[in-house]
Amino acid sequence: MSLRGPLGQILLVLAIVTLLGAGFLHFYEKQSIDDWNPPSARVLFEPYLAAERLLTELEMPFSQIGSLQDAVDLPAHSALIVPAGRVGLTDQARASIRQFVRDGGHLLIESERWEDPDPLLEDLGVTRSEAPDVDYDDHEWLGFSSLFIYQDPTESVDVDDPALLLVKWHAQTDPLVVTSLGGDLLDADDAIRRIDGDDGTRILQRRLGEGLITAINDISFAQNWRIGRNDNAELFWQILNDTPDLAHVAWFRTKPPQLWPWLRSNAFAVLISVALLIALFIWHGLPRFGPLQADPGNQRRRLSDHLSASGRFLWSAGQRANLSRATAACAYDAVARRYPHLRSMGVADQIEFLAKRFALPPSHASALVNGSQIDDAAELIRLTRSCRHLHRALAGTQADSTDEDRKDQP
Repeated sequence: MSLRGPLGQILLVLAIVTLLGAGFLHFYEKQSIDDWNPPSARVLFEPYLAAERLLTELEMPFSQIGSLQDAVDLPAHSALIVPAGRVGLTDQARASIRQFVRDGGHLLIESERWEDPDPLLEDLGVTRSEAPDVDYDDHEWLGFSSLFIYQDPTESVDVDDPALLLVKWHAQTDPLVVTSLGGDLLDADDAIRRIDGDDGTRILQRRLGEGLITAINDISFAQNWRIGRNDNAELFWQILNDTPDLAHVAWFRTKPPQLWPWLRSNAFAVLISVALLIALFIWHGLPRFGPLQADPGNQRRRLSDHLSASGRFLWSAGQRANLSRATAACAYDAVARRYPHLRSMGVADQIEFLAKRFALPPSHASALVNGSQIDDAAELIRLTRSCRHLHRALAGTQADSTDEDRKDQP
């Protein structure tokens, strides 16, 4: 069999393809690559979405409430998580929380920042004190910016980080390493459990009636970006399991205050001032028409009256150039109708003809021929008198030869 034949060429191609495939499989190495995807908008606006997903995996029912007054309607053996940012709590809402705990509920409450009042925590018998300053500048826990610095939300942080806290929540051998950013310190006279950091108590528990209160100065370890780090998720679950016969978890979703109610309660005087300023500005911009006058009688106006009124309007509006142009054009057309050969003459001859025939000043004769653009009031009056003299001459009236009209000429 010769390789030059068709069958030999086919076998040669198959051999080359087989060798190439074997070489590719020998040198090819399959590797997995982690591709970072930024968080969605829902993750940014629902900070405890990952914790809710964790409860779903653990088959623990959960719900959300938008008002603390609904706490008394939660199922028995429930844990209620109340983050910071509580504004405008009514007496009824605070009473509902106390009743929820007394009836056997478990309240996980985050304290407000030290500079903000926290009447709900005070009602529950927990006091706050200002913590000493802690420098977190060299660490990742700088709030929102950490979303764009670290790509892996499950990556553990060095245990030497001052933002971490070693917690022995139960009798486990090894302590849990959890996130705690400090903030204000907590205290209660009858606390049954305390978790202390370098600066003071950060987490404590106390009983109220049949229920349990867990006060935390920073609950961010349960948020999306931190629950997967270190032992944050384990601590979150252990705190929830302190609820006797835990059967339900509820989240209080704080809603930002609406703009109009906030302005009405905090800036009512400013709103009134702005409204008055707007009304004053509108009033200042309204046209002034003066007092009302009686309607004119039913009488017909002469054409000369309308022309006179139009002239006065144009004069007061600064349109003297338009008046002079119209006056000169009207006089020139009148002469051209009487003397048709005028338009066929040259410009210089037309000026000479008008000056000699009607005894016009050369400047006025030039204005009639070339078009007038006079803005000066005195000169416009003199041009108007020259045009009146011309019209009277065309009409056969010799009044222009009187001494009075002669004096009008410059």
